[in-house]
Amino acid sequence: MAANEESAPETRRPYEKRRRAEHERATHRKILDAALSVIAESGAAALTISAVARRAGVQRLTVYRHFPDDSLLDACASLQAERHPLPDPAEWAAIADPERRLRKALRRIYSHYRESAGYLAAIHGAGNSTILPDDYLESVMATVIAGWKVRGKHEALLDATLQHVIRFETWRSLTTDGGLDDRAGARLATRWVRAIARKPH
Repeated sequence: MAANEESAPETRRPYEKRRRAEHERATHRKILDAALSVIAESGAAALTISAVARRAGVQRLTVYRHFPDDSLLDACASLQAERHPLPDPAEWAAIADPERRLRKALRRIYSHYRESAGYLAAIHGAGNSTILPDDYLESVMATVIAGWKVRGKHEALLDATLQHVIRFETWRSLTTDGGLDDRAGARLATRWVRAIARKPH
């Protein structure tokens, strides 16, 4: 009996460690969920330790313990990217017709904007101009600019128009402000690009 009593704490210790680790992971995610809610509702400027602690139902010290080095905003960006990954340009890269390719790309990008609208609007409102990461934007542009039969000064016009229709603000002006759904917005934006590409040059 004594031997069993002595071994019981040894048996409990790994279980208690697992329980603590699970609790820490759950608290960490709860803090991040609360932070994303604060950003979406009030903007990135409202992302304070106190606001997140209140929303998560934890102490301010708990938030500091999980995010001691002002990394909360970066962690929110990572979680947002995990939940709403950017569409892969490979989905439309193989479409030979440039107009159809662009329309497919815009539909997917505009759908992504809709899924992430609250977060992206808050970040954009905070003055963050990089809605799409630079390397991702370059990859998208490389796929949608190919195949248009444009020369001379119209190449610069085409490039500028493509960059414009891909922007989050353009999607928002067409849909949230303009009342179009994502597919209609993508069609209209594609027509703009087609009009530039078909101008005499």
